[in-house]
Amino acid sequence: MSTPDQPDGYPGEEAPESGRGPGQEAGPTEQDETQLLQNINNFYGQVTVEGTVGISAGARPARRSGKVDAAEIARAERCYLAPDAQSAAAARLRDSHVVFLVGPEGSGRAAGSLMLARQFRRDGCAVVRLPPTRTLEELTGTTFRPGEVYLVQDWTPAVGDGPSAVRFDAEQLSGRLRGAGAHLVVTATRGGEATRHLSAFAVAWAPVDARRLLAHCLDRVASPVLSPADLARLTERAVQLARPARVVELAAGLVDGVDAALAAVADTDAARVAEWFDRTLPVRRTLSAAVTLAFFSGVGLRCFEQLADDLDRLMSGADPAAATQTPGGTPFPQTRATLVADSGLGEFLAEAGAERPFGAEQRFAFRTGHQQELFLAELFRRYGSDLWNPVRQWLAETVQRPLGPEHFAAARGLGALCRSSPAEVTGGYLDVWAAGRTSERFTAVGILWAMAQDDLLAPLALRTAVGWARNRGQQRAMTAAVALGGVLGQRYLSEALRWLWVLALRGGRIRAAAQRALGHLLSVEADADSGSGGVPRFLASKVRPLLRPGADIAERRLALTTVVAILSTTAPDSDDPVVARLVLDRPGDVPVVAELWASAIRSGPHRGDAVAALRATLRSLARSEATSAAARLGAELLPRLPPELHGFVARTLAHPNQEPGTSGHVLRAFLDSRTARPARPSLR
Repeated sequence: MSTPDQPDGYPGEEAPESGRGPGQEAGPTEQDETQLLQNINNFYGQVTVEGTVGISAGARPARRSGKVDAAEIARAERCYLAPDAQSAAAARLRDSHVVFLVGPEGSGRAAGSLMLARQFRRDGCAVVRLPPTRTLEELTGTTFRPGEVYLVQDWTPAVGDGPSAVRFDAEQLSGRLRGAGAHLVVTATRGGEATRHLSAFAVAWAPVDARRLLAHCLDRVASPVLSPADLARLTERAVQLARPARVVELAAGLVDGVDAALAAVADTDAARVAEWFDRTLPVRRTLSAAVTLAFFSGVGLRCFEQLADDLDRLMSGADPAAATQTPGGTPFPQTRATLVADSGLGEFLAEAGAERPFGAEQRFAFRTGHQQELFLAELFRRYGSDLWNPVRQWLAETVQRPLGPEHFAAARGLGALCRSSPAEVTGGYLDVWAAGRTSERFTAVGILWAMAQDDLLAPLALRTAVGWARNRGQQRAMTAAVALGGVLGQRYLSEALRWLWVLALRGGRIRAAAQRALGHLLSVEADADSGSGGVPRFLASKVRPLLRPGADIAERRLALTTVVAILSTTAPDSDDPVVARLVLDRPGDVPVVAELWASAIRSGPHRGDAVAALRATLRSLARSEATSAAARLGAELLPRLPPELHGFVARTLAHPNQEPGTSGHVLRAFLDSRTARPARPSLR
């Protein structure tokens, strides 16, 4: 029903006939979306519970996009020794305003990019890290600020771009940076057609000589007086390490003595794991236990035994019934003793903690995640299709079961395998499961989250998720949305918000997943000790242009529908709206939250749902008796509304037929605040 005289609505809007917002279709699609939201919410909650055997949801990874902290630059500078390519890179950056540092992994490109940034940024200007998934064309469209230096680390060129296109985009990017008075440093791995086409802007990067770097570090770190013999031992080890970061680690460890420094960089676990395979020459049953431990470290004992039995049968090709039969005259197999004691796996298992509650199930788990990575690397190096074909079938069958602890453990295991064989994980599991059943898709998300906690694998995880979001089908797009709403999105917040917004403007089920993911990022931000209010400010920056006259009406509706959905999102661990925590604990974010709320209330089709979300937030504040927070929200929100809407909001919030729970004094504090002071101007 058209309502042209709706007070202060946006041009071209029609009020819905029901409380359902635009884009929320009735019938089966709405039911599917509701089920999807429940699954995603349960998944976020389960990760928190099962973090000990799967993905550590509580650990917030270091953010890899946005402004670079001055402390990070200082750490890189402390023992930095410029390689031969440094002067050539500086000259290229000075002339072209963009340079690509192309070299092998671990060659010191990241530290080199930070040193170039420190050299070229103007006083008082920032160094900004951009996500590694940006194409040259997308980088050209970035808004660069004068005097700032931008970094793109671990960049991978877009597949399919021809030589002419690559050179054209690079020249356009160089011109854009020169015009803005900014600089860009990109690090990339050697190889690939695109990097060869960038020769006019690229510099070949190689690690600095390890002997020279060690001597340089010894002049800058606290270390004991070294005898010639000790210096020779350290130099020999530095040459073996080769990688600049490891040499710096060796020198930094000298504060505890030479032997301690050498022990800190010695990988004794690698030798122990290789020795186990050489010594044991595992038979099928022992090997199935080792593989189960490698992929499902941390699951309960009964689940571990069942998984090991399943793999053993697949490896033997035996009939399940026949494989469990034992001749009457032979001793019954002592499987647990064989799996742990006779196999020698016990030396790698974590001790059963004394803090384990009485009656809690025993868990088989590696002592360290590094040992798990080493076992998986040795398995992949030593065995071929006779092992890995049954393993792929075994994992595929396991993840099709209802979501449980084994799915989180498998995600962690495949994330660990990705360190030694990324192609096996991305091609054999991730890409297939991302379009599979619900449990498979959530396991794929878990793998990306495990990868996101690893500095080496995080860029690959982001590229994988963004690839799924780029027109790879509905299922993969939904999987990408869930992944970007968790640990991966926390690490690359700006890129996650960018793609989640794109997905939120697409079809119904994809939109629901993206909205839930944005809400979860907001939940994490609300729980953080500090932050910049990135999610609300990002949303406001997207909504403001759509409220102007002449903006696309359909896009405006989708945008405001997304805003209302996020304002209505409840936290995974409670029924409280996420935005209530933000209002209560982050007063600096209240103005922009109020701006978003007012934008939705001023829209006729979204008004009812927006006020319902406001009512839920006030109920949550009432449970905390947070009258000052309610007053703060009202003082920012109500003056942004036209006077004729004040009565509508007050009547709706206080209507006796609405859900109870909003105490009178909290409601009065919110409503009376509208005359306290004028609204602040919108944040730019």
